[in-house]
Amino acid sequence: MGAFANVALIVYGVIRFPTALSAPRDAPLGVCAGIGIATIYAIIGWFGVRAPGLRDPRVLRAGVRFGLCGGALFAFSMLGEYLVPHDPRENMILAFATFGLFFLLLFVSGFCATLATRRLSAGPLSAVWAALIASQLWFILLLGTYYAFIGTPQEARFLETDQVIADFERSGMRDLRAFIFEDYMGGGFYHSLLAPLLALPLGGLGGLCAQVIRIMRSVLPR
Repeated sequence: MGAFANVALIVYGVIRFPTALSAPRDAPLGVCAGIGIATIYAIIGWFGVRAPGLRDPRVLRAGVRFGLCGGALFAFSMLGEYLVPHDPRENMILAFATFGLFFLLLFVSGFCATLATRRLSAGPLSAVWAALIASQLWFILLLGTYYAFIGTPQEARFLETDQVIADFERSGMRDLRAFIFEDYMGGGFYHSLLAPLLALPLGGLGGLCAQVIRIMRSVLPR
């Protein structure tokens, strides 16, 4: 569902801003990359739940819960960027805090899944599933908030604070909307690609910590 929503938002952006598909020379590649990664997510979502490690509802449950928590974290952060006045330094602190907490959620997802199942392999699986869900929600929120605030004073302030205007001026492009759309397609693609890869070691580390705690509980006198 998240993948289909992202494809719909991308198509809407192309229809609303036709120059986004023609102004940059590699714009069609960015749009194809955004739709392509969403399609891959849809395939994973459809067939992934049938994977042996995810058939245990405790693994899937932890992944879904922490993935939704990650989506809520991103929603809070993005709305804050638009609605709460802040300077570039505070914006950078917010970005570091948001992604730091997101990585912590992936770690805790692996920890909880391994603690519940007593299987170390449950940690990476749960964290990857959480990353997949949170990444789709992040992409939906990225495009959704952009469309919702177009032309508002909040958007103007956000574009200045997030250095988007400065990057646009350095790019040499003439169409701001085409520049932003291209930037978001690239960001959506790489975020969706890297988040599950980063979730593997984080979930594995969380699972390892859970196993160590479980072993210590079993050997230490009560």
